[in-house]
Amino acid sequence: MIFPRRDRPVSQRTSHALPSRVRARACLARQAQHGAGRDRAGTRHVAGESANGAFLYVEVGMGWITPSVFKADGKVVRYVESEGSDLELLLLSAWFAEPASRRWSIMEYDLKNGAFSVAFQYPDEVDVEAMHPYYREKALLSRFGDRPLVFPQSGQAGRS
Repeated sequence: MIFPRRDRPVSQRTSHALPSRVRARACLARQAQHGAGRDRAGTRHVAGESANGAFLYVEVGMGWITPSVFKADGKVVRYVESEGSDLELLLLSAWFAEPASRRWSIMEYDLKNGAFSVAFQYPDEVDVEAMHPYYREKALLSRFGDRPLVFPQSGQAGRS
């Protein structure tokens, strides 16, 4: 299975002038409902016209973040490219807005029927620094069952 790269450095502009915790959470919720757009006109949406059914899986640590967006499409689940969106910056802003003792390692953000649910796992529960795909695979299996995954880079379906 092809996994998104984890080597993206944290943008230096995220180290200062971060929004408040409330503002960061509100921005994240708004982006998930309307797609993580590049501009207000919505020319670049992460989850398409409707974000309903989108599943955001994020692993984060000091200096890196890997958001993965998936969306059910009939009998398959599609990985949705988020490159070029504000998604990483919004997620890092929300993460840095938390006190260091409350920063999560994994977030699962599920949007269904206009409502969302969020689940967090913390550093004392998981070790995301080890770069093991098990955590994401487990989350995808729980959310989508054994539907095949389709990644745009390879155009092939399946988990392996």
